[in-house]
Amino acid sequence: MLKITDLFEGWSPFEAKNSEDLWGLIAMLPEKVGGKNSHGKNFEAQETSWVRGPARFGDDCQVRHAAFVGANFYTENHVVVGHASEVSWSYIGEGTHIAHLNFVGHSVVGKNCNFGAGAIVANSKVHLGGDKRGAIIGDNVFIGIGALIHPGTVIGKNCWIYPGAILRGEYPPGSIIKVRQTQEITPFRKDEKNKH
Repeated sequence: MLKITDLFEGWSPFEAKNSEDLWGLIAMLPEKVGGKNSHGKNFEAQETSWVRGPARFGDDCQVRHAAFVGANFYTENHVVVGHASEVSWSYIGEGTHIAHLNFVGHSVVGKNCNFGAGAIVANSKVHLGGDKRGAIIGDNVFIGIGALIHPGTVIGKNCWIYPGAILRGEYPPGSIIKVRQTQEITPFRKDEKNKH
């Protein structure tokens, strides 16, 4: 199990002490959010976005075009929920950008993280003890385009996740997670042209 110091630099959401506390934090979100939509100064929800909530946004946060914010979503300051992203039941640390075409549910995300286009944090309660879980992601994590993070995954701080990576399990701080795939190119045979 990763320690709080493996995830966050000098802080932790609501003073959690380990990753199990962080999973418990998700259940506390209704209390922390407070049952209604609220936001700090300079909040912007673009016209075609939908903040269903209840949600709590810090200062200088944005919800951009066609984004959907579901129930029990809590952010610190300077958070961006970008174009066509969907978020709910999650805590998001200061300065994190969920850029566009993303899904984040039942998760805890640290400070200054960046989600590339189409990166998904899947959430499920199957095989996870009955609680619905997404992921715990530490501070300063870069998630490349099209990455898929399975339910129950824990990612340490300062990790770099390459585009297209599929993550499951626990990743120590400072890891680079790559995809090693090969591409095969074969000539198109004349007898196969009419089969497609």
